[in-house]
Amino acid sequence: MRVKLFGRRLGAVWAVAALVSGACMSRANAEDSVGILDVTQRPFEELLDTEIITAAKLARQISDAPSAVSIVTAQDIRDYGYRTLDDILSSMRGLYMAHDFRYAYLGGRGYGDPGDYAGRITLLIDGYAAPENYFGQTYFGEDGFLDVELIDRVEYIPGTGSSSYGGGAFLGVINVITKKGGDFAGAQVALDFGSHHLQKQRVTMGRRFENGGDLLLSISNYRSNGYDIPIDPDSDAKGLGQKESNQRLFIKGSVQGWTLTAAVVRRPVAIPGSPEDVSTDSSGFTSLKKDSDLSPRLKLSSHVYLGQYLYHSNFDGGGTESSDGRWWGVDNKLVSNAFKGHTVVVGAELRNDYRQLYQFSTPDSDPYVDDQQRKTVSLYAYDDIALAANWQLNLGLRHDHRNNGTGFTSPRIALIWTPTQGSVLKLSTGIAHLQPTPNVESFVPDAPIERLHNTELVWEQQLAPTTRLITSVYSYNIDQRTIVSPISTHGVEAELEHQWGNGTRLRTSYAWQRARKDDGTWPVDSPYHNAKFNFTVPLVGEKLRLGAEVQVLGRRLRYDHEEIPTSVMTNLALTSRDWWPNWQVSLSVRNAFNSSYTDVKNPGNGLQVYHRDGRNIWLQISRDFK
Repeated sequence: MRVKLFGRRLGAVWAVAALVSGACMSRANAEDSVGILDVTQRPFEELLDTEIITAAKLARQISDAPSAVSIVTAQDIRDYGYRTLDDILSSMRGLYMAHDFRYAYLGGRGYGDPGDYAGRITLLIDGYAAPENYFGQTYFGEDGFLDVELIDRVEYIPGTGSSSYGGGAFLGVINVITKKGGDFAGAQVALDFGSHHLQKQRVTMGRRFENGGDLLLSISNYRSNGYDIPIDPDSDAKGLGQKESNQRLFIKGSVQGWTLTAAVVRRPVAIPGSPEDVSTDSSGFTSLKKDSDLSPRLKLSSHVYLGQYLYHSNFDGGGTESSDGRWWGVDNKLVSNAFKGHTVVVGAELRNDYRQLYQFSTPDSDPYVDDQQRKTVSLYAYDDIALAANWQLNLGLRHDHRNNGTGFTSPRIALIWTPTQGSVLKLSTGIAHLQPTPNVESFVPDAPIERLHNTELVWEQQLAPTTRLITSVYSYNIDQRTIVSPISTHGVEAELEHQWGNGTRLRTSYAWQRARKDDGTWPVDSPYHNAKFNFTVPLVGEKLRLGAEVQVLGRRLRYDHEEIPTSVMTNLALTSRDWWPNWQVSLSVRNAFNSSYTDVKNPGNGLQVYHRDGRNIWLQISRDFK
């Protein structure tokens, strides 16, 4: 139950509203290595004069300038056989996932409390903040909004981002950019098969029109019996498979500066060993954007959105639990370079969470009902200042004010130096804030706003035209928390990317992080070491490709203060593209060496760990109709 799971969680969480994209000073990515110019590398003044660059995109580039952005492209998703956003994020620098019987939880930069529904790295889908509004939870697995085949790229922007993205971007932002209809230029039908009787069907249709309009429509259906999971901590007894299914609908259309995006997902899941214990998550959102050029030096971006989340669960013995969340918001921003040497962004956002309802009942007790509402008004501004030919000063400030009288201001300052072509140093410091969710406030009525102080140094180096190195050193200190002690972390991250002339690609990363509570103890599920190795090579030109991935996650502490040993998982993928005209085949093997490994789990039902799946196979066959 969500109530029981929360009992030992850390507490406060984020509420987010923002937009993110690639970092303005990033020198190379996978596209750059094959000679494609990335607009994120061009000067802000030039971008402002380029009509295809919207105000929202330019604003994101300015706000992300001090960050060390990590990117996974659509090609990476296919080459490594990723099935969910969970898989994608697990492959990215410094990130890791923890799971239980229902959900996946994202950790990074020393923080990864399992069962904490609202984490500290927020997810955006084409600029829309994806977490629901009662628990603050983000969905990364089959409960998420997107089939991975619809993703153009995923960007991880680490570092505090409250000054740009709102109160929830404590430790970073995940920005998912979806494909357009023109990327499909027709219809695509896909059938998936896999271990545990996995089956999936997807139909995607897309088109770009002569007037410049673009339309994408995709529907899919998925189900799996799941694998047998140990459910009794005192025996080897296993529950029947973790049965799961979903239905998804995604629509995206654009014309004359307008972009409409809408998505719906419904995911029921059953708990192994408890056939009556079934929970269903249903989520949906609609996002409408308009980008306008008001003058040669002034751009406007307007964003209106609404969302809904429904949750219902039945428990053995007749208990029920449900949540109903609904919200809408308006965000407007202006981007200008009217002042010499300055690129300025100013904006305002209103978010109305007009329904935040939670109910819980058992046959032996009176129902518990928590019914809340909140409105949040945000004002923000940031400025990119050209101090000299190779020096930039980046300033950001955001104030969020809630209708209960609480508010907070999140500032950030960064200095960016480009000593030579292909080399960039970024030094930044700031304060981030995190507002408690209604779920937290139901347990702690006077829950304070969390506060984090951050300092980070980033070095990006273009070692060769197709080789990029990113390193960062950071220090975080959360000196104000909800119900647990303050915590601090220090860390170092490094990522190397290289591409050979024959299409072989390498991406490898290592993150060391040391988190400590104020009493010197080690936080739960906070590994010291987190290493990734991704290598893909063409076997028969581009008609057949092999992808190999190794993930190493260091030892972690359980809630009972026992340790989980270091885990190593290897994934393999074999993909065929246009071996036969318009046909594509992908075969992936997860946990190829059948390693036995576990995740730290919140012990809501007595279990301290969640046993992950052994070797499993997934096959996708798709056909394009042009």
